[in-house]
Amino acid sequence: MSDLFNSNILEKALDAASLRQQVIANNISNVNTPGFRPQAVTFEEQLKQELAGESNMEFEVVCEKTEPEHFALNNDFKPGVAQVVQDNTQEVDINKQMASLAKNQILYNALVGKITKDIGNIRFVIDSIR
Repeated sequence: MSDLFNSNILEKALDAASLRQQVIANNISNVNTPGFRPQAVTFEEQLKQELAGESNMEFEVVCEKTEPEHFALNNDFKPGVAQVVQDNTQEVDINKQMASLAKNQILYNALVGKITKDIGNIRFVIDSIR
């Protein structure tokens, strides 16, 4: 795979982790809201499907607004890889949400570390050419 392809995936994975952070925060803030159903972000599963199909990957982070009172990151809903979907659970499980928050933070930090390393390598090559 090309470095440009990897950079695109890393960028979109970082976007998905950021979106996931917002969704989890929204779930936690609505823990006591009657009738609120938690949401989740799909990214990894859809990325696997795209990679298996070896299709022309156009990655976008989108938010599907399922109810009028639910938040949405934008009003441009297009199909993409990272999407906000309804969780299968009927109510917010605060323990599950806090665990998801910690897991997502670790993933986010790992992605930032990888991107930082890649940028450092590019800088090294550029400085070597001068």
